[in-house]
Amino acid sequence: MQYADYALWQRELLDEPGNPDGLLPDQLAYWKDRLSGVPEEIPLPADRSRPAVASGEGGWVPLELPAELHDRLARLARTEGVTTFMLLQAALAVLLSRLGGGEDIPVGTPVAGRTDQAVEKLVGFFVNTLVLRTDLSGDPDFVELLGRVRSTALAALEHQEVPFERLVEEIAPARSLARHPLFQVMLAVQNAPVAAPELTGLRVTGLPAEVVSARFDLDFELTERFDEQGRPAGLDGGIVFAADRFDRDTTETIAARLVRVLRAVTDDPTRPVHRVDLLDPEERQHLLTGGDATVRELPVTALPSLFTAQAVRTPDGTALVCGDRHLSYADLNAAANRLARHLVSRGAGPESVVAVVMDRSPELVVALLAVLKTGAAYLPVDPDQPTDRIAYILTDADPSLVVTQEAVRERVAAGNAPAVVVDAPATAAGLADEDAADLTISPAPGNPAYVIYTSGSTGRPKGVCVPHGAVVNFLTAMAERVPLSERDRLLAVTTVAFDIHVLELYLPLLAGAGVVLADRATARDPRALADLAVRSRATVMQATPTQWSLLLDAAGPEVRGMRILVGGEPLPAGLAGQMARQQALVTNLYGPTETAVWSTAADLDPAHPAPKIGTPLLNTRLYVLDDRLEPVPAGVAGELYIAGAGLARGYLGRPGLTAERFVACPFGGEQGGRMYRTGDVVRRDRTGALEFLGRADGQLKIRGFRVEPGEIEAVLQSHAEVAQAVVAAHEVSEGDKRLTAYIVPVGDGGHTTDAGLAADLRGFATLRLPDYMVPSAVMILDRLPLTPNGKLDRAALPVADHVAGAGNGGPGPASLREQILCSLFEQALGVESVGVHDSFFDLGGHSLLAVRLVDRIQAVLGLGVPVKTVFEAPTVSALAARLDEAGHDEEPGVMVALRSGGEQPPFFCAHTALGMGWEYGWLANHIPKRYPLYAMRPRGLDGDGTDLPDSLADMAADYISHMRKIQPVGPYHLLGWSFGGNVVQEMAAQLQEAGQEVAAVVILDSRPGDGLSSPEGRAAFAEQDDRVAEALPGEEHQPYIRVVRNNSRINLGHKARKVMGDLILISADATPKADLWRPVFTGEVREHVLDCSHRVMLLDRDPVRQVWDIVAAELGLAGSD
Repeated sequence: MQYADYALWQRELLDEPGNPDGLLPDQLAYWKDRLSGVPEEIPLPADRSRPAVASGEGGWVPLELPAELHDRLARLARTEGVTTFMLLQAALAVLLSRLGGGEDIPVGTPVAGRTDQAVEKLVGFFVNTLVLRTDLSGDPDFVELLGRVRSTALAALEHQEVPFERLVEEIAPARSLARHPLFQVMLAVQNAPVAAPELTGLRVTGLPAEVVSARFDLDFELTERFDEQGRPAGLDGGIVFAADRFDRDTTETIAARLVRVLRAVTDDPTRPVHRVDLLDPEERQHLLTGGDATVRELPVTALPSLFTAQAVRTPDGTALVCGDRHLSYADLNAAANRLARHLVSRGAGPESVVAVVMDRSPELVVALLAVLKTGAAYLPVDPDQPTDRIAYILTDADPSLVVTQEAVRERVAAGNAPAVVVDAPATAAGLADEDAADLTISPAPGNPAYVIYTSGSTGRPKGVCVPHGAVVNFLTAMAERVPLSERDRLLAVTTVAFDIHVLELYLPLLAGAGVVLADRATARDPRALADLAVRSRATVMQATPTQWSLLLDAAGPEVRGMRILVGGEPLPAGLAGQMARQQALVTNLYGPTETAVWSTAADLDPAHPAPKIGTPLLNTRLYVLDDRLEPVPAGVAGELYIAGAGLARGYLGRPGLTAERFVACPFGGEQGGRMYRTGDVVRRDRTGALEFLGRADGQLKIRGFRVEPGEIEAVLQSHAEVAQAVVAAHEVSEGDKRLTAYIVPVGDGGHTTDAGLAADLRGFATLRLPDYMVPSAVMILDRLPLTPNGKLDRAALPVADHVAGAGNGGPGPASLREQILCSLFEQALGVESVGVHDSFFDLGGHSLLAVRLVDRIQAVLGLGVPVKTVFEAPTVSALAARLDEAGHDEEPGVMVALRSGGEQPPFFCAHTALGMGWEYGWLANHIPKRYPLYAMRPRGLDGDGTDLPDSLADMAADYISHMRKIQPVGPYHLLGWSFGGNVVQEMAAQLQEAGQEVAAVVILDSRPGDGLSSPEGRAAFAEQDDRVAEALPGEEHQPYIRVVRNNSRINLGHKARKVMGDLILISADATPKADLWRPVFTGEVREHVLDCSHRVMLLDRDPVRQVWDIVAAELGLAGSD
């Protein structure tokens, strides 16, 4: 028998068509069943994320098992009737599971493939790869696991003839260039001696290869050795690791942990595998006491005493600025003392709760301080919240008093607590007569300082009580982390209903610094906020990542150099890099409401800005535990538990929930100490810093606010037409997470259309939930998708377009301005169709998206629109009317900055024949923030009689002069769609003539102008121009029509000139156009043809995404974002 005979036999095996009794169908059926639902990849404690394409570069770490351990393994294997390989496979599965890999561990292994005696001595390659799937569910002991592994391995060997490549083809797992299919960990054990070749006159010695390639994440290779008597003499080998993901020392740690597992299971094979400890005693001790370095005894004091002491030290210093009002420390302290005495006379005191429902004003800060001075806890309520929610909070908390103002008094009608209306004439007169001296009340460290209501999984918000001791500990820690002086000003932008206001108000007030309190309208408007930062000379600001993203996009230069504090939701990597490049100190902060504001901090390193949540603050201990409350090794994901001085007392009036979330701490610390179960999944790096990975439950963070989907679902399910409701979040773009509600309606609901019910449900939710909890999209389903075991299959929920009832706005735009606004609405909301009567907020808009809209209006139309105008005029028709009334602020100029921030070279985009630059808004939304994007806007649109360019060359020269004011020298990146393609081609030619480098010319679905001057082409342009004029009657549109006709004229009269270099050409309508452009580019014309129409090429999300992916890949940008 020859190897060719074996090859023919295997081919016959694989090519058996329609033979149900053959070998192949049976074996394939086994593997398809065995590998059904196999994990695409198992999580491993890697040092780096998986790259888009694996490089194949690897490294080698030795792995040796001594003879005594080998002997113990052999004896256990004999006892349990398994091979050494099976025992090693089981131990490896335990290791990978304990390292966070889960309970379903697929491992690859090579088999010799010589299943027939006829091929045992035949020269040839018979090796195949098998996938061995180990089930660790049910918490087996190691003996039971060995039985499972034995059954799996023997069955796999009985079905080993199917080549691995054919198996992958048949099972068709999700393929990726980043990872190996079906498994990413290999185990190979050799038990045959490795013989060196004997060559006459030569001594042959094996040497390790210097260059190591890695096909898998980890490849464990071991060889058994035996002495002359056949006794176990050890196992030698090592681990090949993928250098893309692992460092050498990490792999060495994994090797050491495998040896630890093997010793543990041979010591006691009846031990449940979850109790196999991967940690040596020293490592375990370090993980459990690593926070002890932060422990320090603090003086017993309370927040109001600390503020009073500061007011004595700096009585004339500026404590608070709000609008044109300035309060000194003495004035602020006196006002708080007067109100505090009044509140005490009304029953406020330690262990009582006083609600504060007030607008952002100096009186709000006075009220908060006054409540603290009484010894009571304040309950801050945002008057902008829905009336139903305010009523529930006031009823549930049952405060002894409600402090409010005339302007919002009607918002607090619910509840039995008496109201103190501070600006009512009688109250104001009484306060003026109160004694301004300091009170002698001193709350104890355990007395509550404030109560914050946060979203509840049961469908109702819950109140978190935080004591004075925790607040003082937090402020002491932050004063050391962010030291302030009398020269500092902290710009406060956060609602007091969010606990991070504690830092914004009290950190500066305990340091002699000033608080600059932004009013509600300013806090919502990034440009207004930047102006306030400049005018007030603010030096520090704290905000959520969402707020910082908007501010840096709108006014990055204005806040350059400011001390940045960011927290409240996960910090996206792109934003972290953008912030770190502001040349200011940036601190990423983390902490649940159940601790006093923040529990960890990490300063961003501009050279390595990947965001971590850092290390513990003062007197804070952090434990990363598995589901059995055992510490996990560094690099392994676990749930975060927090202990120490910063813990809240618990949930107001909910002892059962408090006992469930605040559990006894078994790791030392104070007697009877507790730890809070955060529900957040984290892992430690080798330095001890924490990295946030996600949630262990369904809780979400939306724009910095905690959101329990169950609370939203409960509200929606209270609607008469809803049978079932599920809420999920989807990230539309980096940092832009939006809620989707999935609704199964009752059978006989009153709405005739899904769109009508969706719109009604959003309105229903708006009346009952804060705006950040109102779903951006509502999808009506016949039924919810379920897994085979009958549970909700969240992965199968459709991804929404984040529009509830788009396209129901009646007539289309009646003017050019309405047309542009419709497009800007679509770009801001991320939807594809907006009518002039569609409400911005009914389409899923919220306050932060309104900021994006007004920013885009400013860039495209040159009109400064306050964010509040969008709330007052939320439809295109209403907003257009407001803009007409307001008149013009300023013309936006030739270069429209759709995105001015970012450190990479800008993209300059030439308008279409009918465009004004706004058509690149979708592209600006999609490309990474590190790339600025400017759109060119034609001259003459303002109707002032400006001369229009006589030729396309004149237009290009004009645009170049303005472009070079932004970027004086190359390399330039030019992009043009349709008519704009001819513009950027001419710009490239002129730039090269001027000696400037052109890095890229990207043309989207365009033809050279001189190829359009046929009679048919001229007729088509004339018809287009006439259609535009007919669609836009009225004198106000004449300047635009004049520009459109001139664009057609100069395009038809233009003769394209040679450009040195390559062209990236992206064509639409499945129609190649490369041949038309090759004569005018000396280099390669690299064309990509999309199956979309010319008209929607940059006006639809999917083609825009394709366009950018092509550009990024062509220019080598994809891997840098």
